[in-house]
Amino acid sequence: MIHNACNFIYNDERGYEGRVLRAKMLGKRMDNMPDADVTDYLLEVAERDPDKIIALYNGDDMALRLLFIEAQDKHVILYKNRVYSFANVVLGATDEAVIQWMKMQENAKVVDLIRRETYPDYFSDEDKKK
Repeated sequence: MIHNACNFIYNDERGYEGRVLRAKMLGKRMDNMPDADVTDYLLEVAERDPDKIIALYNGDDMALRLLFIEAQDKHVILYKNRVYSFANVVLGATDEAVIQWMKMQENAKVVDLIRRETYPDYFSDEDKKK
């Protein structure tokens, strides 16, 4: 499994940007770090927990994870008092809890609001009125 996880890292189709993104998804901001450092960090994670790396590359929740990270970067989702929140909605206490919350069908409308605030350029003026 470690070997498979390392193969995903070395063969990342997006190269350096893909590895930086995966590190960011693991909670480590490495935007201006050399590729060797980013790769080394991911390989360390792969040795400790290969399932985590494999899930990053094969997981079905990649879009939600990216949305969560971007929303945090743009201060749409806030981390305050050890809890992630959007407006007055508590999303969860950990990254994984937030992702699980976002996957739930009954929370789809709030996730859509998060998406609209995080990526306002992707929605037309008519969509914003809805």
